[in-house]
Amino acid sequence: MIQVESQHNTSVSQGGLRSCSRVGQLIQKRLINDRRCSVLPFSHIKHICFNVEDIEAAEVIFTRVFGVTSTGITTMPLDGGKGVVKTTFFHLERGSIELAYHEMPDSWKDSPINTDFGFHHVAFEAANFDGALSSLAEQGIFPLPQFPMRTPHGRVAFFNPKQTGGILIELGEKEDH
Repeated sequence: MIQVESQHNTSVSQGGLRSCSRVGQLIQKRLINDRRCSVLPFSHIKHICFNVEDIEAAEVIFTRVFGVTSTGITTMPLDGGKGVVKTTFFHLERGSIELAYHEMPDSWKDSPINTDFGFHHVAFEAANFDGALSSLAEQGIFPLPQFPMRTPHGRVAFFNPKQTGGILIELGEKEDH
């Protein structure tokens, strides 16, 4: 639920979206290195997230561009109100786009989640969230210190890009719609 255009100056074009599908392939290769693991603990991309400077303005622009109404802006306090994350989603035919705005508390300043504006992360959905976490842990891939955490959209966990080929990955609990 956060951002990333910073160091890599990533743009979202057709090539940029294709590179997101390569993230899943990279994780799958890492997980399948252990022959005991034959199936990924998650099967599809849930959403791609972009960190924005002004979420209200970005929501208006994306509504016009996609022709789809957003879910509305949700605000989630961090560290007892010392920080805040605001998000909105645009549900498309196959997946979603998340826009996020962050005011990170001091305790999160060195987290890989604290990034510049632009591409932030790719999120995968798991029907068995706890099983997926266990499967990833068996492969040496562990959530960041503040995770898993409960959000308005269910439990989520973020993983250090150093463990996932340089991409910030979110694993989300499957939502009942």
